[in-house]
Amino acid sequence: MYTPEGRLIASPLEEEKRLVPGLRDDSGRPLIRYFLAHPDKDWGTLLYEEEKERWIGAFVRDRTLGMVVTVKRPSKNLLVPVQRATTVLTVTALLSVVLAVLSVTVSYSTELQFRELQYRNKKAEFQALQTYMNPHFLFNALSCLCSLANPRDYQLVPKAVKAIAEVLRYILKDTEALVPLREEIACVRNYVTIQKFRFRDRFEYNEVVPEDLLSLPIPKLTIQPLVENCFVHGVERTLDRVTIHVVVAYNDACLEVSVTDDGPGFGPEKLTKLQDLLKRAAKEEQEAVIPPSEHGAGLLNTYRRLLLIYGNSVRLMVKEESGKTTVTVIFPLGNDKF
Repeated sequence: MYTPEGRLIASPLEEEKRLVPGLRDDSGRPLIRYFLAHPDKDWGTLLYEEEKERWIGAFVRDRTLGMVVTVKRPSKNLLVPVQRATTVLTVTALLSVVLAVLSVTVSYSTELQFRELQYRNKKAEFQALQTYMNPHFLFNALSCLCSLANPRDYQLVPKAVKAIAEVLRYILKDTEALVPLREEIACVRNYVTIQKFRFRDRFEYNEVVPEDLLSLPIPKLTIQPLVENCFVHGVERTLDRVTIHVVVAYNDACLEVSVTDDGPGFGPEKLTKLQDLLKRAAKEEQEAVIPPSEHGAGLLNTYRRLLLIYGNSVRLMVKEESGKTTVTVIFPLGNDKF
């Protein structure tokens, strides 16, 4: 099983039928080179020589999964009998190879889908981290440190550096999809600490997180982007004091997280566009992430990551009323797919 670029994902028929570690570059092999040279073909067969032996190979391209399945057999096992047969039998022999490929495709379709789901989740998570670790955030973190380099505030530098280091350690420490809620809340608090050095008294942060929920599993970087949204579309856009309120609750076997702020918000036009994009994301009508320069990028990218884990069981809603913006995300507990 290969990527469209000719990199091996798995080979159930090699190494005593154990899976071979993926992403081996086989683009130089004849059969792989053949399907690379014919990207428009959904299947094909090839008679070729490799390792001092002649082979008959075939491939089937699954464009939905973005995978190519190949199979090969020694030509002597097929062509010697075929040479004594009619043209019809020759075609039959070649078709048997194609049918063998299709059989392999069906046998391992579930595995391919699971591997594809894992790949999409890791790719989306990496890109979400890139969105978070963009120059804007790094610039703000460094600016925060620079603002403290004065005779009055220099003693606060160690605390600021510690908060920045803790956030970076959290998002980079591993690739696990689920972490205890207490770790996500700790990341949020460190992030708020960084912003406190930057904005001082321009915002107030409070949270309601029941102690008995802190051990529950939650996808990493779920709440932090919701809080960050309050700064991007709230605190940064006004000189008035903004209140940010985080509430975590457990209802009907689901975890519900609500983040509210009384800043300027998105505005009617941008809110409508964001809500439309959220609906399209649920229907898989857009890519896993959108550029960080777009309005609501952090929310959309977070939603897409949650959809990859929980499917349509997850909901993310954004509303603005009575001068407040509330983002609520609800997802089931007990999903350890990743």
